[in-house]
Amino acid sequence: MKAGNMADRFILCVNPGSTSTKVAVFENDKLRFDEKFSHSASELKQYCRIADQYSLRLGVIADFLYKIKLPMSKLSAAAGIGGLLKPIPCGIYLDRKRRGNTRRR
Repeated sequence: MKAGNMADRFILCVNPGSTSTKVAVFENDKLRFDEKFSHSASELKQYCRIADQYSLRLGVIADFLYKIKLPMSKLSAAAGIGGLLKPIPCGIYLDRKRRGNTRRR
């Protein structure tokens, strides 16, 4: 990935489906990269709970970012759909203290 303008913002979007992980990166308002990673039944059966798939999904995302040569430090935001959180009001949440932590219960 070439160096961009100082004002460029890279946004990571993740959709962890039941048998796949879809990942996309937007540069400002333009889709730059996207990929769907399928997970076989045999790959997923080793996990008792969805939350146990954390390392699998994180690895897929990290490998994707490495492949497109975009370090995590260049991300301005990350967005996801689904997950194991209770419903919350829509909007933007800033959580600098716990960045990188996830709910695994």
